[in-house]
Amino acid sequence: MIQHILIGLLFSFTTLNDVVIVTDSISTQEASNVEATTATLNGKIERMGSTVSNVTVGFVLSTQNDPELTTAGVINNPVTYTDGMTTFNYTASGLQSATAYFYRAYITNNGTTTYGVSKTFTTKSGLLEVDNNRMKVTIYPNPTEGNTTLSIEGLKENAKVIMTDVQGRVVSSQAMTAGQKTLTISRNNLRAGVYYVRVITDNQTRTEKLIIK
Repeated sequence: MIQHILIGLLFSFTTLNDVVIVTDSISTQEASNVEATTATLNGKIERMGSTVSNVTVGFVLSTQNDPELTTAGVINNPVTYTDGMTTFNYTASGLQSATAYFYRAYITNNGTTTYGVSKTFTTKSGLLEVDNNRMKVTIYPNPTEGNTTLSIEGLKENAKVIMTDVQGRVVSSQAMTAGQKTLTISRNNLRAGVYYVRVITDNQTRTEKLIIK
């Protein structure tokens, strides 16, 4: 009798580990040295990607929120990248005084651009800002859900009180006379957010941040 013997063939194989692609990570830091026409933009490289090729870092600057390289009118401020760089900065010049700007740090690596979150700053007024005790400005309550009171000590000349939003748009304008100590700022129909209240005289300017809930 012929016996049929089945021989099983045993194959072995090893799966490859999943390939992990590390992406770039960058953060936008707070602006520093903010003046009437200049400001220092700061950024930080949190993590470099798996591929490092043709790297460019820098900042995009605009009067519009969340600017990108493709945003109309955006100011591109590239910074020379060097191996091992973690922090970088750029001093932007030629800015408009008393204007809100938005900026983001970015990194372009191997043709792909990654942005940090959008930050904002407001340039100082072109008028002389004197740090002395002649005029002290406070706002209360702050934050507020309704109207708020502007209190001034040492107002010796007429002043203009201008409130702007973070985009630099004027939302209210009022006048104060020399010697006046308080002024009511009405919320009206303003949305919740951050606003800037500027007290401007011929000789000095004071700016206070107001938060409306």
